[in-house]
Amino acid sequence: MVRTAISLGVVGALVAGLGAVQLLPEDLDVPLAAAPAAAATGLQPYDGCAQLLEDYRSELRRSATPYGWDVPGQGQRAVLDVALARTAGVAVAPAAAPAVGTGPTGTNVQEAGVDEPDLAKLAGGLLVTVGDDALQLVRTGRDPVRLGRLPLERGTYGAELLLDGDRALVVIPDGGADGPQLDAAVPSASTPRSRTVLRLADLSDPREPRWLERWEVDGAYVSARLVDGTVRLVTRSVPEVRSELPRRLHGRNRQAQALHVNREAASRITLDDVLPRAVRTDPSGAVLSDGPAVSCDRVSSAPRSAGAGLLLVSTLRPGNGLDPLDGVGVRSDGDLVYAAADRLVVGTSRWATSAQAGKRGRRTGAGVSTELHAFDTSQPDSTRYVATGSVPGYVYGRWALSQHEGALRVVTTSAPPWQDTSGAGSQITVLQERGAALVRVGSVGGLGRGEQVKAVRYLGDLAAVVTFRQTDPLHVLDLGDPAAPRLLGELEVPGYSAYLHPVGDDRLLGIGLEGDALQAQLFDLSDRTHPARLSRLTLGRPDWTALEESRAFAYDPVRRLAVLPARSRHGHGAAVGVRVGQDGRLQQVGSLPLAASALRVLSDGDRVYAVTERDVVAADADSMQPTGSVAFR
Repeated sequence: MVRTAISLGVVGALVAGLGAVQLLPEDLDVPLAAAPAAAATGLQPYDGCAQLLEDYRSELRRSATPYGWDVPGQGQRAVLDVALARTAGVAVAPAAAPAVGTGPTGTNVQEAGVDEPDLAKLAGGLLVTVGDDALQLVRTGRDPVRLGRLPLERGTYGAELLLDGDRALVVIPDGGADGPQLDAAVPSASTPRSRTVLRLADLSDPREPRWLERWEVDGAYVSARLVDGTVRLVTRSVPEVRSELPRRLHGRNRQAQALHVNREAASRITLDDVLPRAVRTDPSGAVLSDGPAVSCDRVSSAPRSAGAGLLLVSTLRPGNGLDPLDGVGVRSDGDLVYAAADRLVVGTSRWATSAQAGKRGRRTGAGVSTELHAFDTSQPDSTRYVATGSVPGYVYGRWALSQHEGALRVVTTSAPPWQDTSGAGSQITVLQERGAALVRVGSVGGLGRGEQVKAVRYLGDLAAVVTFRQTDPLHVLDLGDPAAPRLLGELEVPGYSAYLHPVGDDRLLGIGLEGDALQAQLFDLSDRTHPARLSRLTLGRPDWTALEESRAFAYDPVRRLAVLPARSRHGHGAAVGVRVGQDGRLQQVGSLPLAASALRVLSDGDRVYAVTERDVVAADADSMQPTGSVAFR
C-alpha cells in the first residue's frame, strides 16, 4: 500500500488541469455513484455539531474509493471553473434598452449598485490596481503618476480588490507564498487546504497607504460582492482525510483493502477537518481572533446528498475592519455566483457519472441539473438563506442568471460543452421563491438544437441568447409573463458573439469571433420578432482578453465608445476603441499599442487607462493615442 493525504479538491483540480484531455469515468477502475439530484425543497439547519459531523462522516464513507474521494457530487470529472457572475440583468422598461456604462469604480458590473472585485479600480482621481506583488496607487490624468505602493504576499496571483470609500479590500485567492499557513498545525493534512486571504488597506493618504488588518480563511475563493459598504465573500472548502492508495492500480484485493482503509479514515474526521478556520491579524502579525469561520448551527444541509463540500458566505463591512459580522454555510459545492442588490444566488451543476447512467447518457448529458441556493442580502450586517431549487441542464456561466421583479431567470443547456452536444438543446427557466423553495413557474425550450450557449443578456422583460455551432443564432425572448415566457424572434449570422452589451436605442453590441478573427457586431432589437444586424467590424486576429473576461470590456455611453484590451502571442498588447455610431455603423477609432498584454481598460471620460502587469498607460479617449505612462517599479 502507498499511504498519502489527499484533499477532496485535488482530483477535480487535476482533471481540470488536463485541458483538452477527457478523463471519463469508464477510463478509471473506480466505483462511482450517480450525481445527487438537485434539491427542490428547503435546506435544513443542523441541530448541532454532533449531527453535522456525523453527516460529513457518512458522506465521506459513501463517496470513498480505493484512490481517495470523488469530487463531491461530480464523480471523476471536474466542473469547469465557471467564472463569477459579473454582467447580466438591467431592469428597464421593455420598450427600449438604454446604454449601460461601467460601474462607479470603473468595473463593467452586472447589476447597478452591486460592485464586483476586479484587479483595477478608479475612484476620485486615483487608479488602484494589483500588480508586481503589490497594491499600486496611481494618480490619473494625462501623465499618470505613481503615488504609493503596499507590498503583498510574495507570489500573489489572481488577486482582486474592492474599494469602499478610502478603504481597499484585496482578495488573494491562494493566499500567496508568504503569510501564516492555517494548515501547518494539522497533522493529517500534508496536502494543504486551499485558503483565501483578505487584506484591508487605508488609502486616506495615497502617498502613504497602510495595511490595517489581514483575515485568512480555509477554502477556495469563489466570489465577492459589495453593496452599500457590505461585502459578501463566498468560499468553498472540503475536508482533508488521510487516504491509502493500492500499489497496483488494478489489483482487486488491494483495491478492496484501500477502500476499507479510506472508509475507516472517513469515520475518524473531526470538526477541525470540516469547519473552515479563520485567523485575523493586525499589521504586526499579532492575532486578533482565531477560530471556526462558521458555527455548526449556521450550517444547513439539503434534504438529499449535496457532497462533502462546505459553501461559506461571510458578511463583512470594510469600514469597520475585517471581523465578520455573520457567516452562513451550506453543505454543498458552489461554482457560480450571481448577485443582485438583495439576493445572492450560488449554483452548482451536477450530472450522473455512474455506470447505471450508461455511455449514451454520459455523451448527451442525461441527468444534468443545476442546484441553486438563494440568500437574502437585504440587511447590511447579516446573510440569511431563503430558498433552494433546481433547473434542468448545465449553466454555462455567470451571464445565464438574472433576477427581475421577484423572478429568477436561468438559461441552461442539456449537456456541458465538453460532452457531445449534437443532441443537446437550451432553454430558459423562470423561478420564484415560495416558502423555502425556488419553484419553476415557466420555461421555454428549443433554443439552438445541437448548439452551445455562448452569451446571454437580460434587458428587463427581454432576454437575448446566443447559441453557436456553425452559425450564431441570436434568440430574442419575452419574459414579461413569468409563467409563459416565449420566443419572439431569431437571427442567424456567421460566427458567434461571446459578449453582448446594451448601447441604447434597443441595440446590442456583440463581441465575438468569426473563424479566428475578432468581430464586433451591432444588433437592432426594436422589432422583437425580426432582430437585425446593422453593422459588422473585423478587428484582427490577436488573443482577445475581452472574450474571456467581461470585466475587461469598457463602454462610455456619452462618447458611444467601446474599448477592448487585447494581447498578442508575442507578449505585446493593445487597447482598441470602437465607436458605435447613431447611424448604426461601427468604426474603429484607434489602437493603443502596449509593451505588455492589456489586462484591463478603464475610462474616466477624457482618458482611457490600459492596465498591464507592468504599468498603466494613459490615452486620449477620442483618438486612443498615448499621452503618458507609469511603471510599477
